Amino acid sequence: MTWLTNQSACATTNKQTDSRIRPRSFSGLPTKDVLAWLGHFDNVASYHEWHDQRKALELRTVLEHVAITWFIQQPEEIKLNGTYLREQLIHFANNNVTQIALQQLNNLRQQAHELVALFAVKMKQLLVRVDPNMKESMKLYFLLP
Repeated sequence: MTWLTNQSACATTNKQTDSRIRPRSFSGLPTKDVLAWLGHFDNVASYHEWHDQRKALELRTVLEHVAITWFIQQPEEIKLNGTYLREQLIHFANNNVTQIALQQLNNLRQQAHELVALFAVKMKQLLVRVDPNMKESMKLYFLLP
């Protein structure tokens, strides 16, 4: 019985992880949900038992498109701190979504045969993406043109 207990303890401390289990890439495009992606990344990091600095090193290997461009521009102290890098990535991705939504909102026009209700839904969705707490006076600014 003791032998079985010792074997079980060794198996726990000498845990082997599957190197094929890797985080998906993240593009940073406005259509990508940074929080959902970070949840996936955290699951993989937890599986591999990565510490904070290792998370920062691994994260840089899965960024692509605008996300890697953003990452390259960051100072070294951010690049090496997994917690701070995560916070800054969320901030970057949310700003990216906001900027695209603001552009779309500025270009939004009701089409000739488009129902007012459909146009209003589109506008409300964009307004929420730009700023969920936007004041009514600012909403009117976008509605008037």
